[in-house]
Amino acid sequence: MPRKNILNSRAIDYHGKVATHLKMPRTQHNKISPQKKPRRRYTTQAVKRDMVVKMQSASTRDLEAATGIPKSNLSRWKNQTAEPLQFNGPQRRYNLDGAGRPTEIPNTTALETYMHMLRDAERAVTCTHLVNFLKRHERPWLDEYLANKNCGYQALLKLLQRFCAKHDFTRQKPSKAKKSQEELSATRTAFAQVSNKAFIGYTPDAIFNVD
Repeated sequence: MPRKNILNSRAIDYHGKVATHLKMPRTQHNKISPQKKPRRRYTTQAVKRDMVVKMQSASTRDLEAATGIPKSNLSRWKNQTAEPLQFNGPQRRYNLDGAGRPTEIPNTTALETYMHMLRDAERAVTCTHLVNFLKRHERPWLDEYLANKNCGYQALLKLLQRFCAKHDFTRQKPSKAKKSQEELSATRTAFAQVSNKAFIGYTPDAIFNVD
């Protein structure tokens, strides 16, 4: 029997029966969470103002074909002509006012300044420093915050950790192995003096580091 092409829709299997090749399965759409087509955004005030001006001399159908903006949007903007033309705010505005987690810590500017002072003094900025700062300067707020929480101290630590991460401060632990910049500068100066005495008379290209 001649060998048949593998692309044929029918073939003979090992048992001599005629079998039909399996076709590629169709892509099934999930009915529970179907993939929706992403919606385009036309909420910028600059786009609205430009379209309102153009609709004074062009039809909504022509603008829909030229820009791709749905006719329903253009018709709604045409009915609201006064609002886009009299808008005095920013032309590109995607976010709503007041979005994000509200700040619970009072006087965050002073707390951030204190954290920078610790960093400038080459000290590890820990939550203990921040708690002590709040005890000294914001004692009424701290007592009320701890009283309103089930696990007050743990909630306070998480709040301070989020505050540190928001202002690009990483978690640090004090260590005796770390040295200050003054100690490192003194070590570098002493090494330079010894090195200059040991290699005096040699050019830089004749000195090799074999650590």
